[in-house]
Amino acid sequence: MTSWAILTGLALGIGIWMIAAAFVASRERLLNRVVTRPTGTSESHRSLRWLNPLLEKLGSTAESVSDRLEALHITSSVENFRLQQFFAGIGGAGAMAALAAFMSFARPVSVLQWMLMIAIGFVSGTLIYDRFLTWRVGNISRKISAQVADAAELLALSVSAGESIPAALQRVRHVVGPELGAHLGGALAEIENGSSVSRALIGLRDKTKSPQLSRLLETLVSAMERGAPLSTTLREQARDLRDEARRQLMESGGKREIAMLFPVVFLILPVTVVFALYPGLVALRF
Repeated sequence: MTSWAILTGLALGIGIWMIAAAFVASRERLLNRVVTRPTGTSESHRSLRWLNPLLEKLGSTAESVSDRLEALHITSSVENFRLQQFFAGIGGAGAMAALAAFMSFARPVSVLQWMLMIAIGFVSGTLIYDRFLTWRVGNISRKISAQVADAAELLALSVSAGESIPAALQRVRHVVGPELGAHLGGALAEIENGSSVSRALIGLRDKTKSPQLSRLLETLVSAMERGAPLSTTLREQARDLRDEARRQLMESGGKREIAMLFPVVFLILPVTVVFALYPGLVALRF
């Protein structure tokens, strides 16, 4: 019990020291924030550089994290995400340490069990934080996919009225949802900085995780390069997207109907049979 308490205190002290060191190192001076450094990393990120191979094996690679952050339109770097992931692992380890302390009141916990639970908590915390980022990307992609058809129709109306592609995108940006509007705002910012419309749309296509938006952008870029009528192309694309959304809704409804059978067959029906047969069985017994 004494060795367990010593190891618990040692691990808690190391965790508090690492959190305090990362917090102190992240407070940069004004000169360091103004002057661009070639490395582009802070001292806290350098202190956790030895954890990058471990975190990549536990979660995902730096390229995957960067792609998901861009899909969420988050300007945070991969190093910041790794730092947050490390803190999530520390939180998971602390939770498992608290669980081990609670279990020690009922039965003795050996040092090996304590270390195994701490390791499981750290790994679980990092994995959960990485999967949470993936869940956010999927959630945003579904919301964007639901807004693409309306955006295509609005683009067709704006182009038919004589507006240019940047002006039409600017108008659509303020009408659609915030998820799609943020991505369109990033493309418009690149156009304002001197990038061509085709290059900005291709960059947006590479960043997004929505297949519907990627198909719309590919169709729009192809129509611009070939000189096809944009309004007609966008209306046809919007009709195809609505048909696809209707088909996906029917498929989702069919899957939900099948899923609703499970509680009926395995929960409601057995209880009904028991209530129906139990009085007769009791009467036959007595």
